[in-house]
Amino acid sequence: MSEDEVHNDTESEGAEGEVEEEVLVAPSGSRLSRFLEDPWPTATFVLVLLGFAMVILPPYEIWSQWNWLFVGLYFMWILVTISFVFTMEIWVKAAGSKMRFVAIILFLLITGVGVLGSVDLGLWILFSTPVLPGLEAPLLYGTNAIVIFCLYSLWLIKRSTTADRP
Repeated sequence: MSEDEVHNDTESEGAEGEVEEEVLVAPSGSRLSRFLEDPWPTATFVLVLLGFAMVILPPYEIWSQWNWLFVGLYFMWILVTISFVFTMEIWVKAAGSKMRFVAIILFLLITGVGVLGSVDLGLWILFSTPVLPGLEAPLLYGTNAIVIFCLYSLWLIKRSTTADRP
């Protein structure tokens, strides 16, 4: 059909009094693709909720003694969230590349180290004992360093797999 025929058809429908509007609906993508279009508002919202819970829920005695370690734990949670976003971006945008699986392994490592640091700090706060016997300080300092180095590797993978190539 040409444009004139389409135009004539719509005029004849309008003359009869029955006008039908055509509604175009964009196909909705998966939740992951919608999340990856702009992941930072959702990630920031989750981190704000975690931060509020971290500040509001602990009793004052615990907060006053362990406040800086709570800040370090929150910093580690921020880095783990960033690694999740980077991993999902690599997984979607680097289709066909084996680096996708390296990103998943790094994310699992970052998450495991983050959980270890969180559990260790929780045991220090509640029972004054570490996860690994014989330690005299929380593992949070070391786990933050491991998370930072793994996040740097993840950033390099993201940069190399999603870069525009000529």
